[in-house]
Amino acid sequence: MTILVVASIDNNPYNGVPRAVPGMVKALEEAMLAENEQNRIAFVNTRDILIETIDCQIVPLKYTLDEMPTEFKRPDLVIFHEVYYPAFICLGNDCKKYGIPYIIIPHGCLTKEALEIKKWKKRLGNELLFKKFVMGAETLQFLSPGEKRRTIFKKDGFIGLNGVDDRGEVHISNNKPYTVYTYIGRMDMHIKGLD
Repeated sequence: MTILVVASIDNNPYNGVPRAVPGMVKALEEAMLAENEQNRIAFVNTRDILIETIDCQIVPLKYTLDEMPTEFKRPDLVIFHEVYYPAFICLGNDCKKYGIPYIIIPHGCLTKEALEIKKWKKRLGNELLFKKFVMGAETLQFLSPGEKRRTIFKKDGFIGLNGVDDRGEVHISNNKPYTVYTYIGRMDMHIKGLD
């Protein structure tokens, strides 16, 4: 199986999507290789920035499937992270043209609350470009039941998780009789839940 993962991210390790995508790519790569050595996965970043934590990156000349390296010109599956990037439209059209299924993981960008930000720009973009792209997906992967319920497009989907970065066990020397657990992150209940 050949999977192409597409995102538009930077190297900011503290932002949601740039944090989640490398973990997902790594998990997919490990799972696929464990299953069959013939499996392949590649990552394309439409920002033309190399992501430090992803080894299987390819840099196409243009964002069309025909410009990908030979083994990724006709992948078995394409996974898009988020929606509102024009380069995704070209790749989505290629997927439809060649009969390649694709999944979109919106990361909260299709919820009613998220669409209130720059709403006229997004409404126009949805009508002209992005609605066709979203509705053409095989399915959507949501991060929570709340995100699925509040998404404006009524499209089949399933609940999945973000990628995780497993850094192994952490050992803390503590002379205190109790352990303190701390969470650093954000809570955005209306769009994503706990991030």
